Order: sequence, then C-alpha cells, then structure tokens
Amino acid sequence: MSVGIFGYGGGGAGGRNRGLARIAAAVAAAFVASLVLQYGALVGPAGAADPVLSLNKAVVAVEEGGTATNGGTFADAGYATEISADVGTVVQEEGDAGTWSWSYEPGDGPAEKTVTITADRIAGGKDPESATFDLAVSNVAPTAVLDAPDSAKEDGTFDVSLKDASDPSREDAGALLYAFDCGDGTGYGAPGSAAGVTCDSGSEPGQREVLARVTDKDGGSAEYRKSVEITDATPPETSILSGPKKLVNRTSAAFRFSSSEAGSTFQCSLDGAAFKSCDADDSLIDLRSRSHALRVRAVDGAGNVDATPAIHRWKVDAVRPTVRTLSIKNEAKVANSARTIEASVRDNSVLTKKNLRLTVGGKQVPATKYSFRGNIFTYKALNLSAGKAVKISATDAAGNLGVQTWKFSSR
Repeated sequence: MSVGIFGYGGGGAGGRNRGLARIAAAVAAAFVASLVLQYGALVGPAGAADPVLSLNKAVVAVEEGGTATNGGTFADAGYATEISADVGTVVQEEGDAGTWSWSYEPGDGPAEKTVTITADRIAGGKDPESATFDLAVSNVAPTAVLDAPDSAKEDGTFDVSLKDASDPSREDAGALLYAFDCGDGTGYGAPGSAAGVTCDSGSEPGQREVLARVTDKDGGSAEYRKSVEITDATPPETSILSGPKKLVNRTSAAFRFSSSEAGSTFQCSLDGAAFKSCDADDSLIDLRSRSHALRVRAVDGAGNVDATPAIHRWKVDAVRPTVRTLSIKNEAKVANSARTIEASVRDNSVLTKKNLRLTVGGKQVPATKYSFRGNIFTYKALNLSAGKAVKISATDAAGNLGVQTWKFSSR
C-alpha cells in the first residue's frame, strides 16, 4: 500500500523520492523565512540586481565654519544595506531601501574635495556600490568692531582699534592682520598683528575719516570706517576793552570784553569769587568803597578756556571828606582879637593842602594864607570882618566833595 505525501501518491521508489524532495524544499523555505523574521533581509532572491545608490546633489558648496549636507536614496531588494562616507557622518533608514543623509563641518577654506558615498550589502556577495560628489568650501572674511572716538583735540593723539575680531576658521583666526588709516592723508599703514594704532590728531580742526581693515591669510578682509571730529584745542585770549579808571567815586562799573576767537562766551570773577557767566558788555552795581579786581576769561566754541584771565583793578571811594569846625562856631560872637578859624578835615584817603579850598564872603583865599597839618585846618585872619560867610571845601582824589559853611559876629 502506498502513502501520499503533501497530496502526492504513487507506489514504488520513484514516488517516494519525489515526495522527499518536496518535503526538503518546504523545510528550506521555512528556514529562510525564519531567518528573515529574525535578522531582516540578509539574503535576497536568486538573481537579484546590484544595489542602487542615488545623490540629491552632485556639487555641495559651503562656507568655512558651516555645515555641508547632502542626501539621497538606496535600494537593494531583499538585502540589508549600510551607507557610509569617506568623510563626515551618514544617517540612513534601516532595511533594504530608503533614504540617507550626510553632514560634515569642514575646516579652513577655500578648499575642494571629492566625497565618496558607499552602499554596502551587509551579507556580502556583491561589490559595494559607490557614488561621488564635489565639496567646495569657500573662505569667509573675518569680522571685528571698530573702536574710535567721536572727537579728539587738535595737537594731540587718539587711539583706533579693531576689537572682538573673529573668523570661522581657527587657522585664519590665529593669523589675522590689521591695517589702519588715520585719515591724515598718508593712507593705510603696513598690515601687522597689532589690533590698534595711535593716531596724531594734527593741528587742523575739522572732520576726519579713519579706516581700519582686518584680513585673513586667504585674503578675505573687512573694512570699517568712522568720522572723527578734530576739535580746537587752542584757548582764546581775553581782552578787557574798557572799564572804570583806577580810582572812582561811583558804586557801579561798566566793562566791555573781547576774545581772540569769534563766538566765544565769557566768565567773570569779582574779587576772587567763583567764575560765572557774564556778557561781553557787562555792568556791576552796588560796589563797596574798597579796592576791586575783575577777572575775565573767554571760552571758545570747543570749550577751551583762557587759562590766563584778563584782570582789571580799580578802587571805589564813594565817601565824602568831613569838615568839622573846631573854633569859632557857627553864629558865634567873638572878640576882634580871636579871629582864628580851625577845622578838622578828614577822609578815608590822604588829603593835602591841594585838596582844600577856603572862601570868605564868596572870595577864594590863597592857600598860602592857611595851613593844614595832621588833618587840622588853621586860618588866622586878624582883619577878618565879622558877618561874612566862611566856607571850607575838601575834595578827595576820587572827586568826593565835603563842605562846611558858617558865620560869626563880633562882640
């Protein structure tokens, strides 16, 4: 009796051999299926094609310091595939087909390189499939911050520098060169490693444009510029055009000032007080009777102050001399033999005979007829007629006038 295996029957040795072959084929198929379930598509069907690898870009351009990227697809039916690159990093989907991406951070530029991407069947049995693309790395110019003043005084110096210089390439950043143009007409100085320079401000006020440049070893450069105002540093000269005489009897004073530089303002200090603003035509009032000194300094438009103020000195004497009768009082009756007139004449300044004037009955008496010593005025006049008015006038050097008038009669 014969037994049918997997639906096949028949007797004899030939039937049995055919049944065993069918069983072996089924077992092999089941084994392969289990491997696929456990390890993925390690092997493919008989006669499978070579792996297929594609690129998104044939040329990748990137600046130094940047990140270069590329990508594509791969396929190897039934076979797990690994994607790799000779430089950079590759990230891919798992399995026998999918996408891949590549990234790389190049160093110094400019540079060119051919990058190779390889698709390799993990199980072997086929030569790897590769594709290439060109990588072009371009140079990036360095950057910096220009530091220069807004203004500088003439006949001095000022500093110009480039700060916080940087370059994406470490090789470039360590070999930067700096050059500066102070705006004085001589142009750029020779490049060097010093990131700053001291400029001569010159002697001509006005606007000046300064330039600064930083350059890397590959010729990449950046230029910066700024206007610097060269300001006047020469203080003005002050003059007092008019003021009171050295001795006056007025308690007010008027002045006129001038400066060697147009547009200047003025500051005044009276008798050592703090300087304060004053006009070119200035007046003072309520001055005390004493010596005074007015100091005046000009300030130009650039703020320069005259370090040697102009000075005007004068004295105010507003006090009148005093005349006081000592003998023969007013309206007194005297004997004919006692007609000697004495008076005290005083002032805050020294008086002499020249400062006095005597009139009797409206007529001036010559100075030779009276004396003046120790502030005492004396006039002896034996023939002086009674009833006449006697007047002594005292005028000091400032022009202040003191007067005393009186009359007497005989008994």
